[in-house]
Amino acid sequence: MDKIEFTTAEREALQYWRFHHPHPRVQRKMEALYLQSQGVAPATILRLCAISKPTFYRYLHAYRAGGIAKLQEVPFHRRQSQLAAYRTSIEADLRQRPPASVAEAAARIAQLTGLERGPTQVRQFLQSLGMKPRKVGQIPAKADVTAQEDFKTEPLEPRLEKPPLDSGSSSLWMRPILSSPRFWDGCGALNDCLSKPPVGGSASMCWQR
Repeated sequence: MDKIEFTTAEREALQYWRFHHPHPRVQRKMEALYLQSQGVAPATILRLCAISKPTFYRYLHAYRAGGIAKLQEVPFHRRQSQLAAYRTSIEADLRQRPPASVAEAAARIAQLTGLERGPTQVRQFLQSLGMKPRKVGQIPAKADVTAQEDFKTEPLEPRLEKPPLDSGSSSLWMRPILSSPRFWDGCGALNDCLSKPPVGGSASMCWQR
């Protein structure tokens, strides 16, 4: 095979596109040709780019035929779904009334287009529309609606006065105690409280640091 002569501008273009082209396959083509322009041995190019010898020769033929523009071509085409022809009408219907499941979406798509598709194909099509499943909460089947409303409307104070329903519980039930500033001095010690005996024989204690 004849040796390819690269100009300075061509080397700079290959250097640029091997990093900045949006398609990874084109980047690999540019990398292979850039290494070729730097005088790297073909065997080393095959190893560094992880390509076969026939693939490397196809890159060289493409570059000879059309230069960098030819290397930037991506010849393969993805098979397009038949649902793509109905994309606008399907999207409008599903966004107006979002389906609750993939099965419901498949049934409605079949009704709109006459095309029956499996759950995997329908799920992929929904994702192509930008639609994603959302998790929803469930209301317990045995919820007591009346008790819930009473709990929201009943004042808080009467409930605080009631002892726990379970008498065997190890937790202590007590009313909230509001601390008074007069018990505390500047150091945080309860000197005022300690200096006074309990009133009425109360068993309460004051703790000092």
